Amino acid sequence: MKKASFLQYLTHEKRFSQHTIKAYSKDLDQFLEYAGETCGLGSVADATHHHVRSFVVHLINIGHQARTVNRKLSTLKAYFRFLAKRGHLKTDPTLKVAAPKLPKRLPAA
Repeated sequence: MKKASFLQYLTHEKRFSQHTIKAYSKDLDQFLEYAGETCGLGSVADATHHHVRSFVVHLINIGHQARTVNRKLSTLKAYFRFLAKRGHLKTDPTLKVAAPKLPKRLPAA
């Protein structure tokens, strides 16, 4: 739903790089595939915070690092915010989802 307009918005209004847009597109496809197969979600408009949380937990369980999960969550937040601003959603399902904590890194000597 409105994925093409979202990617055009990122390209023309936000002026993101092509690499970022490709990553956002892949992240959205991964979420939509997961939500459709696992949760039986027919439309993005029906997504709730439970679907998004379930996706985050799934990513962690299959071994993705917290930084990768946060990037994918950032993609979903931008997408759902875009849909809400355009009037395609009543509420943003990512508002109740907390990002995983990043591990502390030691300073380089």
